[in-house]
Amino acid sequence: MESLLWAIDLCAVVYLCLWALKTDKRKTKEAEQAAALARQQAVQARQESGHA
Repeated sequence: MESLLWAIDLCAVVYLCLWALKTDKRKTKEAEQAAALARQQAVQARQESGHA
């Protein structure tokens, strides 16, 4: 019975680790997209101020 509890505990730890990795990758991707958008907006703002 104790080995079953250890197996369940191990499965829970593995699941939580995989979930954390997935969440971290998603947040990193969102941050990269936000940075790219900010760069694009900065370039656009510079171009508009140069043509004004």
